[in-house]
Amino acid sequence: MSLPTPNDISELMSQGRNWQDRYKQIMLLGKQLPDIDDAYKVDSNLVQGCESTVWLAAEILDDKVHFHIQSDARIVKGLIVIMLSKVQDQSTDTIAAFDARQWFESLGLLAHLSPSRANGIFGIEQAIKASLEM
Repeated sequence: MSLPTPNDISELMSQGRNWQDRYKQIMLLGKQLPDIDDAYKVDSNLVQGCESTVWLAAEILDDKVHFHIQSDARIVKGLIVIMLSKVQDQSTDTIAAFDARQWFESLGLLAHLSPSRANGIFGIEQAIKASLEM
């Protein structure tokens, strides 16, 4: 199963009448996050700054960066899918220019996330960008 595109995400979030609708959609998006091999679930791949457990590994394939990422929290999985819609299998330049705050604000999500959840999103963004230096 392929991940949704940024347009798919924007359309899905705009259909929500309220935060509860969007929250439900985020949870459903989380079900689309592919599991990762246990070999990636090691301490060195843990994302710092997240209250939930998040593992992140990256590899470059044909000048595009592919992320192996997973979490133990359902809502975080959905938020990861939203982020991956912008960065998965993109060039390093595209990923370096990605702004998670702007993306989540444009979807009307950032204002509804708790400060710790928002910090987790920014921690994942930092880990994604740090992985470009491999």
